[in-house]
Amino acid sequence: MNRYTRSIYHQGYACWQEAERDSTESVQLARGYGDPQAIEEAQTTLGLVYMFTGRFSESAVLFEELLE
Repeated sequence: MNRYTRSIYHQGYACWQEAERDSTESVQLARGYGDPQAIEEAQTTLGLVYMFTGRFSESAVLFEELLE
């Protein structure tokens, strides 16, 4: 199971630390590959983790980057 999928799995069970770890790694991997779609998907997942855990400012920064 890749990091992106694992993050979504952990979100489903409200395992927020694991979801954040996997989302962060997924963003880093996607940026390393230079795949714009993978970056957007991973960044969205990380933004959702931030949003669901009440870290609204951090979430907003990621979502605003997606609109650029």
